[in-house]
Amino acid sequence: MYNTTFSCTYKNIVDEELSNSKYQEEVLKAFNMSKFSEDLTINIDKLHKTLTYDFTEILTHVEFVYSNDKDMIFMLLFSYDFFSYTHELIKKIIVKENSDVEHKKLIDNLKSIYE
Repeated sequence: MYNTTFSCTYKNIVDEELSNSKYQEEVLKAFNMSKFSEDLTINIDKLHKTLTYDFTEILTHVEFVYSNDKDMIFMLLFSYDFFSYTHELIKKIIVKENSDVEHKKLIDNLKSIYE
């Protein structure tokens, strides 16, 4: 369901247009998709429901931005600013490796933008 075989590179690209294009490519790659459709939202929602990981601490750092809807807030983690951190965390969760470092990096990034 979720592709853990790559690391995100879109933030390493200086050109904004190329970086955004690469981001879109990598989000689709993470979900083994070839084009954007409503399936992306469905797949993100499924992923959220199937991961046995407590995202509560992470989600509280953006809760005030949208609402108390945890599914909607989880979707935000796949936006340009956060996807590279989210992807690395999810990779560790899925392969059952220690994810403390990735967890902290994501929270630090959320704090830098929202707090």
